[in-house]
Amino acid sequence: MVNEDKMKALDAAISNIEKQFGKGSVMKLGE
Repeated sequence: MVNEDKMKALDAAISNIEKQFGKGSVMKLGE
C-alpha cells in the first residue's frame, strides 16, 4: 500500500527533525 510507505517516510522524517531540533518542534510546525 502506498499509504504505508508514506507513513514510514513521514515517521523517518519526523525522527530526523526531532534529532536535529528536539522533541516538540514537530508539534509546533503541525499546529
